[in-house]
Amino acid sequence: MPPLLLSEEDVSQVLKMDENMQALESAYKQEAAGAASYRPKATVYVGSEWGGAMTHVTSLGGLRNPPVVVINIRSMVQRTSKDRDVHKLAGAGGTYMSMLFSGESGELLAMMANGEISWYRHGGTAGLAAREAALPDAKVAGILGSGSTARAHALAYACARRLELFKVYSPSLEHRKIFADWLKMKTGVPVQALDNPEAVVRGSQIVAACTSSRFGSIVKKEWLEPGVHFTGVQTGEGGTELEPEGLKLFHRLVTSFDSSSTHHFTEPEHSPLRTAVTEESLAQFNVIPHHHTIAEVLSGKAPGRESREERNYFVNNGTGVQYAATVALVYQKAKEKGVGTEMPEKWFRWFQR
Repeated sequence: MPPLLLSEEDVSQVLKMDENMQALESAYKQEAAGAASYRPKATVYVGSEWGGAMTHVTSLGGLRNPPVVVINIRSMVQRTSKDRDVHKLAGAGGTYMSMLFSGESGELLAMMANGEISWYRHGGTAGLAAREAALPDAKVAGILGSGSTARAHALAYACARRLELFKVYSPSLEHRKIFADWLKMKTGVPVQALDNPEAVVRGSQIVAACTSSRFGSIVKKEWLEPGVHFTGVQTGEGGTELEPEGLKLFHRLVTSFDSSSTHHFTEPEHSPLRTAVTEESLAQFNVIPHHHTIAEVLSGKAPGRESREERNYFVNNGTGVQYAATVALVYQKAKEKGVGTEMPEKWFRWFQR
């Protein structure tokens, strides 16, 4: 059967957060049992020292059920400066795609845009972590940020707990109001759009820092109350969203991965971009006494929480297992609903031997 081509719009039609979290949970339990695996994320940097740099990021993961392998590709040209600020993209913005292969025959099953997929596999994993590690009666979730990552995390938290209130903050008044209106419409949960991060963090049992604040902390340790479940998405050398001293408050660290990413350069003097996860950047979490992976927690090999008072920290980064789970789900739902475009037979045959 010819491979299926799925656009971002196609993916949006079929991807639902509750189903995505179920697929992710199955994948992580398989990982804990040795029935799912992934290669650490790898990045190749090609370019001049302080000019345009081609950055090519790949992740690879496979599942036994359903039997699939996924290659995820993110390829972009970046404008870098001496402090390796990577926020300025050059050109059209790059290529973001996933390729799904059958684990039984090796054939290509689908090629799809993965913007929505990336946000959902990321947010869905955070939702599973909150389900296992947040206080059972958590009612208030605070979200720092208003972009796609923040939206996906919020949707997942609404699946994980019976929330009574969202509190959201973004430096842009317009962005946080748009986010608040959207979130209320999508979840039915009341939303407060607040004008400072402290008001969001204080009084929230679940806190997610889904920001692009890569060069300094935005969360102060005194804002974090006993029992809080905190999620951060930044782990590079620019630091986390939480001030470094705040890490000492935490009893437990849960991660979505078990190893750092790898980095490859065309120039010997290059080093990983400040946003990259390395062994050195992960060392900052060593002040937290107990470390587990989300796969260990979901499979019952490690606890998500042991007391009402403990503060726990979830570090949310992508792995090939995440992508395998969400991409396979999108393919299944697209086939069921007749969404997508089949690759022309002639094209399909080019890739067969």
